[in-house]
Amino acid sequence: MNAPMKTRPLNLLFATWEGGGSVPPVLTAAEKMIARGHRVRIMSEACNRPEVEAVGARFVGGPARRADRTSPATTMSRATGRRSGPRASSALSRRS
Repeated sequence: MNAPMKTRPLNLLFATWEGGGSVPPVLTAAEKMIARGHRVRIMSEACNRPEVEAVGARFVGGPARRADRTSPATTMSRATGRRSGPRASSALSRRS
C-alpha cells in the first residue's frame, strides 16, 4: 500500500488531551506515520494510554490537569478579570 520510505525515519511527538474530539485525529495521524516507518510518541492523559498503544505509538504521560484550572468558570474569569462560581459568591457575601 505505502511505498518504502526513502529517507530517515522521523521521531515524532504528538500532544493531545481528552475531550472535544481531539484524540481520534491524532491517533489516525500517528497510525499513518508508523505505517510509513516513523517513530511516534503521543503525550496525553493516562486514560488515553490503551488507544495510543493500540495504534503502535509509545505513550508519554502528560501532566495531570487540575479541575479548578480548566473549568469554564475559571477560564471565563481569567478572560474577563471577574470572579465567578462559589468562591466569588462567598467573597461577595463577606464584603457585605
